[in-house]
Amino acid sequence: MGVENSTIQIPNDIIQPIIEAKVAAAVTEALGGYDRLIETAVSQVLNQKVDERGQPSNYSHSVPWFKYVMRDCVQKAARTAIEDYFKDHAELIKKAIATELGKKNSPLVKQLISTLIGSVVNEDSLRYRMNVSVNIQERS
Repeated sequence: MGVENSTIQIPNDIIQPIIEAKVAAAVTEALGGYDRLIETAVSQVLNQKVDERGQPSNYSHSVPWFKYVMRDCVQKAARTAIEDYFKDHAELIKKAIATELGKKNSPLVKQLISTLIGSVVNEDSLRYRMNVSVNIQERS
């Protein structure tokens, strides 16, 4: 009598997850375990060099992403604090501006006049705004 071979058919949807889990475990172990893998990934994200818009960059003026985000958060908080202060003290600020504009030799008035004259003299700095509406009707 000869030896007979028999086969068992196992569906792919059962085998595939087992293979993927074993491969993932082997890769993770080869990279130093989950803790080391996560630590490395987090470090790479936080220290990735980015430009002034937060986009990855290799230029010498780029900064770590973590520093970029911190700066952005501080700037937003500072902007909010300044805006809140000005909202709370709007009347006081209006009075201070009115007082400054009322002074004879006010640096603010001189700057406003200088800018106004510069705009009239230098045609490149003149800007016009106008609204145009077009109504096209078919003639019969």
